[in-house]
Amino acid sequence: MDEDLDYEDYISDKDETEAQETRAKHINGATLVKKRGRSCPLCKGKFTHPRRHTLRAHLPWYLYPSTACWSCKLQFGQARFVQIHMIEVHSSDDVGCRYTEEQYEQKWVELVNGYLKQISNAFGFKEVSQACDYVNQNIRFRDSCHQSTFLDEDVSPILSFNRINHLEPDTAYMKPYPAVSLSSLLHWKVLSLLTLDSGYLDISTEQRLQLYIPPVKINYVDSHFHLEKLRRRVGSSDFPQFNTDKDQIKNFLQFGISNYCFPKKWPSSSEREKIREDKRVRLTFGLHPRTVNHESPRTLQIWLEDLEGLLDSKKVVAVGECGLDITDRPSSKDFEKQKDILRKQARIAKQKRLPVVIHCRGNYDTSNECLRCLTANLPADHHIHRHCFNGSYAEYIKWKIAFPEGISMQDGTRGSAIGKNDY
Repeated sequence: MDEDLDYEDYISDKDETEAQETRAKHINGATLVKKRGRSCPLCKGKFTHPRRHTLRAHLPWYLYPSTACWSCKLQFGQARFVQIHMIEVHSSDDVGCRYTEEQYEQKWVELVNGYLKQISNAFGFKEVSQACDYVNQNIRFRDSCHQSTFLDEDVSPILSFNRINHLEPDTAYMKPYPAVSLSSLLHWKVLSLLTLDSGYLDISTEQRLQLYIPPVKINYVDSHFHLEKLRRRVGSSDFPQFNTDKDQIKNFLQFGISNYCFPKKWPSSSEREKIREDKRVRLTFGLHPRTVNHESPRTLQIWLEDLEGLLDSKKVVAVGECGLDITDRPSSKDFEKQKDILRKQARIAKQKRLPVVIHCRGNYDTSNECLRCLTANLPADHHIHRHCFNGSYAEYIKWKIAFPEGISMQDGTRGSAIGKNDY
């Protein structure tokens, strides 16, 4: 419970007389007994109930919906005062007076978002989320708010706020400090200090604000692409941004995993250095099964030795893509070479403690052969990403049983992942 919950102190007859004589000079709730009073964050007065005073005198009426009259647009700061107001002013069937999610949830979020937006504009912030950074970096908020909590009646509106604004359900919403999300800003102390620092103090009229929804930020990872092909297609030597900022959605490509699996096209040392300048790019190196066909054992051995060195490079996250492929009808001799190279790459991956990106194309027998090569050379908890999986659910289950802790199957038709993604 909040440290500043409303409560009634005992006031002597003398105190009451003095209070009556000066009542016109004080906002309701002030106390003349200094040792009992606590300071309002926004004015110099001391109050027995600073929370109630702050909500009634300094903040917009709608910010705390459960203690407001939505017909008169008045904030009372305490539920029992709302009840008294309802009895004295409104009939019991006046359903538009009290806050209900069905009637006022959308409007309340609209008003609160608008108020936070106005405060952010007063600060000069480009995004409302910058207010959270301001709170966490200002020692006054820590000293004033670190022991505070939200009241029980605040929980439901906060959940509505998060849901309508497409925010994650806030696991720490009961503690306003540190400000882990926009909902942390809704605590009366945090709002008071933000209002004071921003200079946005005019609450005499209700703002007419359009619904402001913070942009949804979506961070995503491309788990399998070929950078050399992408550069050729887009006609650029740089990795494109692929970030969008429209329709209230911000897409951000956090990482892209570029697969280099054809040794004749492996990037040189200087090219790898340039690629590493883009912090989003991660790399894999391997021998694609099709490149194994028709190559001499000596050439394959040289490539394997080069592969071991490449896997020690910075930002390398996996071995591959490697595996088996019979779509171009390799001879039995070439297919045996594919299996041999796959087994050797699996052992290298085990030694380097790197996941394996598997390319397996053909039929059910091909899948079984590939799985046998892997299970014979990798522990069951090794991480495997099977790229371009077009098999059945039964086939997926078979692979999942073999590697229960770290199998990820990427659908070759839709590009989606089935199972755990280990990157």
